Amino acid sequence: MLFYGGDIKGNDLILVAATKDAAGNLHFHGDQCTKITLLASDQEGVKAFHKSLEGFVTAHGITAVSLRARSVGGPYKGGPAGFKIETIVQMLNSVRVTIVSPLTISAWAKKGATLPKPKFTYQQQALEAACFEADKAGG
Repeated sequence: MLFYGGDIKGNDLILVAATKDAAGNLHFHGDQCTKITLLASDQEGVKAFHKSLEGFVTAHGITAVSLRARSVGGPYKGGPAGFKIETIVQMLNSVRVTIVSPLTISAWAKKGATLPKPKFTYQQQALEAACFEADKAGG
């Protein structure tokens, strides 16, 4: 079973897939990933983003996403586009979305998880969320 992790960076939603095999090894699935950009924050831009996301979710049969939580305060707080992206993801009818704290993912990773390498460095945090979900579910 594929587990999807998501990360919001600026105007981009990065979705990455991972699995856990019977031996407990985590695997990255580069052919099942995407980066969708919110090109404009107006109504048309939001609708286009939603349509792209819904198309990817439907094409890949995604039923759950573990979305990395964003900072709501401080110097690294998320911007308005990020809040829109998070809302759109949570509004998908057929997808269960779990918001996971970066601290929770870090604590899990420090317990000895061997993480696979993503194809691109911008996928790393989404991959960690996907692997966290795969490991938590038992594969």
